[in-house]
Amino acid sequence: MSTFTPEFPIETSRPRRRRELRGAVAAFQLVTDREVLVEGPGGTGKSHGILAKFHQTAWAYPKSRQLLCRATRVSMTESILKTWEEQILGENHPAYSGKASRANRHSYDFPNGSTVVVGGLDNDERLFSTEWDRIYVAEAQEISLETFEKLGRAMRNGRTPYHQRVCDVNPVGPGFWLNKRADPIDDALRAVKTRDQWQRLQFYNRKKLDGKMRRLVSKHHDNPAYWDWNDWGWTYFGEEYVMGELANLTGHRRARLFEGRWVAGEGIVFPEFQRHRHMINPFKVPSDWPWFVGMDPGYDHPCAILWFTVAPNGCAYVADELYRGGLSIPQHAADIHLRNRNRTVRRYWGDPQHAFSSTAQSPTSIAGQMRNCGISIAKWPRTGNQSESMVERVRQYLIGDRLKVFSTCSSTIDEFETWSFSRNTRGEIKDGDDQYEDANNHAMDVIKGVLATGQVVHKSGGIKVVRGR
Repeated sequence: MSTFTPEFPIETSRPRRRRELRGAVAAFQLVTDREVLVEGPGGTGKSHGILAKFHQTAWAYPKSRQLLCRATRVSMTESILKTWEEQILGENHPAYSGKASRANRHSYDFPNGSTVVVGGLDNDERLFSTEWDRIYVAEAQEISLETFEKLGRAMRNGRTPYHQRVCDVNPVGPGFWLNKRADPIDDALRAVKTRDQWQRLQFYNRKKLDGKMRRLVSKHHDNPAYWDWNDWGWTYFGEEYVMGELANLTGHRRARLFEGRWVAGEGIVFPEFQRHRHMINPFKVPSDWPWFVGMDPGYDHPCAILWFTVAPNGCAYVADELYRGGLSIPQHAADIHLRNRNRTVRRYWGDPQHAFSSTAQSPTSIAGQMRNCGISIAKWPRTGNQSESMVERVRQYLIGDRLKVFSTCSSTIDEFETWSFSRNTRGEIKDGDDQYEDANNHAMDVIKGVLATGQVVHKSGGIKVVRGR
């Protein structure tokens, strides 16, 4: 069986809890890549193995600074921090300070001056500006590429021999940015039934790769709680959880959480979207092609802003996107103006409900704020009873190969592959507007709304030209 030699000096005098590390997380103890993805189905021990390295780092390198984070702070208490405190630190670890509960703890301070900080990525700019040696993003399928890249500017504390950002993830749709960013792998390597097949996967995990992000693939065989290496079979708990729960999942949930494969969800709204047909490499847009911009506002959830351009043959291209939350309208407007320097924008459209409504807290609507920033937004058609017809219009564009998406518009591509029908408790698709999930649909709302105007055409058609600044 593949074993590992720790890169850290082992101190026997300090309290610690240890468990055998196998496979992907054993390889992780030794890799020095700046970006690492540890992927695999549910219950392979990804978090435990990553946290073990962070624990060793804190002891081995005085005054080192490490961050444990997830999309939101509240989601960490009973997930990553439970593993950290119960499986890694134990009850009487000297890094506990003060009387704060796990839900309210901000950091774990080691006697040698090292600290492990806990934070959510939802609303804390301090995490992006503080200096770190290592960062662990748990459940990274919850965050965007932009958020991950913002963390990169903080990798400069200089107390460890190398800096490292690591993400763990249960596979989701194949177009997700993490799957595209990490080193490629032959899907056949994930099929592990024999010792030889497991060892073959470990050769992939340990060989030197040249990608931007190292991919480490974990399997249930890596977790000693679920797999007995000597008998080459499931333990009692493995039979109960892996074979009793995960193996009984169906469809894409089984493929992702039991088999560990990146597959599209079943029941997606646009199965017509196919990468080889509808995703294209970016090209220089001719100067006489018109531009149109659509905006689905958001702050707590992503704000989706898409740029459309149209060829003389009527084919529409989603050629650019801004997809992020937590920013003000003036910040969005400034970036829109910046991207429009060499583009002639004929029309801006926005969500008729969210962009044009005002509240007591925000008396000026988003459209009004954009107008104050020099951008005039019109309403695209309301969804309501038209929602299904708007979806059908997009479908016809896809079927007729009249809609293409630049490969750089990763969030739009991801939503095409993940936006799904909503189902009731009996598994049946709901009726009317409720038939569509209200998730993974921000870019989809823009595409539906803009195409529903019927004005995304090559000729001006009498539409007033608004030049983007």
